[in-house]
Amino acid sequence: MQTDREATSITVDTSLRAESLLLEELRHLSENASQINSEISGTYNAYLITVAIIAIAVGMLQIFHFELRRQGYTATPFFLDVLTIVVLILGGILSFIFLLRFLQLVKREFHGIVAMNKIRAFYINSLKPRMPTIGEAFYKQDDTKYFSNVPSYICYTISLVGSLSFGGAFYIILSYIAMDTFFIFKNLFLSVCIFIVTFFLQLWYYYLSLAKIKGDAIPEVV
Repeated sequence: MQTDREATSITVDTSLRAESLLLEELRHLSENASQINSEISGTYNAYLITVAIIAIAVGMLQIFHFELRRQGYTATPFFLDVLTIVVLILGGILSFIFLLRFLQLVKREFHGIVAMNKIRAFYINSLKPRMPTIGEAFYKQDDTKYFSNVPSYICYTISLVGSLSFGGAFYIILSYIAMDTFFIFKNLFLSVCIFIVTFFLQLWYYYLSLAKIKGDAIPEVV
């Protein structure tokens, strides 16, 4: 009799410790999800500030460029164009870095959501023998159809700005290479092509990475 009581006590104690561990993990995942949402907003605000700085820098450089060229200078406007190209390319690279940052946040967020769903499923399965209908009280989310809290307009905005930066830099470079009668139209056409290619390449990479993140995360916890 005493042995049975001790065994029961050990079992109850183990169950309580396991439940405490799961609840602590759930609390940690919830806090992490809130932190990720804050980081998404903060990162996007930082990106908008970066874009504003780059746009102001490019605008100022080109204003000085046209003013000096109007006054008959040649060397200094060329140097200003080189600086503009560097700034634009830097803007395109930074845009892609921010895109990678959002993918990193999506990965953390998705792993957290899947882990929370796993813990919830564990509690539902544990309580089902005593409460058969408990599953009806919870919304069942399909992890394979999960969409991130990172709004879709963010990746489109970043891809758009980055592509405009690369296209603008390419246009200035071409203006020093092709100088025939129709160079403006040809340069504009080629620059638009660069814009379109880089835009869709970034979107393709983003959504391909999203699919890979889901494919890597779901088998770990299912």
